[in-house]
Amino acid sequence: MNIPRSLIIAGGKGSRFGGLTTTRPKHVVPVLGIPLVDHHIQALEGVSPIRFSYSGFNQDFLDRYFEENHAERIKEGSLIPQLDLEMKGPLFPLVELVAERHAKKEEGDVIALTGDMFGHVDLAELTQFHQQQGRPITLVATRTFPAPKACVFDVNGNNALDGFRRLEGVSAEEDLINLGVYVASPELLQVIGTGLPKYKEDVIFDILAKEGALSVYVAEGRAVNINTPYQFLCANLDELRRHVAAGDTVEGRIDLETKTYVGNFATVSPDAKVSDSVICPGSVVEPGAKLKNVVLLQDTYVDSGTKLENVIVDQGVRLENATLRDTIALSQGELQPMPMHYTFED
Repeated sequence: MNIPRSLIIAGGKGSRFGGLTTTRPKHVVPVLGIPLVDHHIQALEGVSPIRFSYSGFNQDFLDRYFEENHAERIKEGSLIPQLDLEMKGPLFPLVELVAERHAKKEEGDVIALTGDMFGHVDLAELTQFHQQQGRPITLVATRTFPAPKACVFDVNGNNALDGFRRLEGVSAEEDLINLGVYVASPELLQVIGTGLPKYKEDVIFDILAKEGALSVYVAEGRAVNINTPYQFLCANLDELRRHVAAGDTVEGRIDLETKTYVGNFATVSPDAKVSDSVICPGSVVEPGAKLKNVVLLQDTYVDSGTKLENVIVDQGVRLENATLRDTIALSQGELQPMPMHYTFED
């Protein structure tokens, strides 16, 4: 078997997700219609084989998921699922893979993504940064959407981790949050080998900071660790905005079910279904339309009787007595939860 060069770490229960993870693990919640794990697999295709390390919490679901969606990748050896039987903490699969490659005299660094991160990081640029810094491990930090319980980093002028704290509330705009993307070299084994009892972030980051062994790469742009419904919506917002200039734009009147980019001053007809889309400024959404995974940009009018699910509402949108589920709004540039009126049937 080929020794993996990259790693997806998916061990959490998703206990903070509420109804979004009632029937599925958080690692497959869809961002713009694509399961989160598939975003990760696509990002790492140039650094394969990829090991997918997952816990017993989600074993039955993920075993079926890989069989149904990635059988060809598994057969050819570019994707290698592996059950984590040790369960020592989120960073243990990374250290374990580094040790395995070192024992087999495999050259090159290991790139790892945690299964709940979402963001666009240039992995080639990250690897180059890691090599220039010359420390055993580099992680990606970002000034991110609010992330309760995240690790906030203090970084010195040499891009090294000075210290960290565990965030209990909502992050400030300037906070550097651990995004969960890592590059690790074999020298990491000299700092933290495979014999520690726990590899949780609080323990490992403390050791790495004291040893001066960790570099911090600050990613430009927004990103998020998806641990709550609120952060799930933020990830969809970020992805939709990233695509708004790249997609085909539909102008005029939208009558049928569509996944598209609705142009300025368009009209969404009654009973139309619009999903995975951006509705641009000045548009009108008529009564009875259904919007799902949508961003409504400023100066759009939404008439009464419209049903919104997983929708981001920009500033300046007029929302007339719509039915809302899992919807948030921008208020003075900040994302705020909207009042939940009542739910509706799919």
